[in-house]
Amino acid sequence: MGYSEKKKKKRNAAKEQDGFASLVKSCLIGVGIALASAIVLWVVVTFVAYSNSDPDAILPTLAFAVIYIAFVIGGFASSKLNQGQGLICGVLSGIVLVSFFLLVSIFFGAEYSSGYGFLTALLLRAAGVLMSVLGGYIGAHKRATRRHRRR
Repeated sequence: MGYSEKKKKKRNAAKEQDGFASLVKSCLIGVGIALASAIVLWVVVTFVAYSNSDPDAILPTLAFAVIYIAFVIGGFASSKLNQGQGLICGVLSGIVLVSFFLLVSIFFGAEYSSGYGFLTALLLRAAGVLMSVLGGYIGAHKRATRRHRRR
């Protein structure tokens, strides 16, 4: 058995041993990247909204856009970090982000809430998970490489 074959077997064994651990690790790092990007985008959106004459009219729409962009970024980052299994990474990071946002919203009072009903809130959260899956799919998708003929 040559050196390259031993190295390949060792690499495959390492991938099999920590498959779930690397999946969770990439998911949590993707969630962290999504939260950091959401904070930056929320600051930018706040400046944009308050530069308008009526910020209350535009701010909820922009805030939802930022949340869904953050979901896509989280799914994309987690699937790029894991290099494969993009859909599973997207689902896991979406579920973690939804639970985080749900946990944060529980700590705030009703005056900060949007006042959505249970079904609407559930659909909005499901859309967030779907956006994260979309980000995971985009991150896992590999472009077809062009093969050049040898001359």
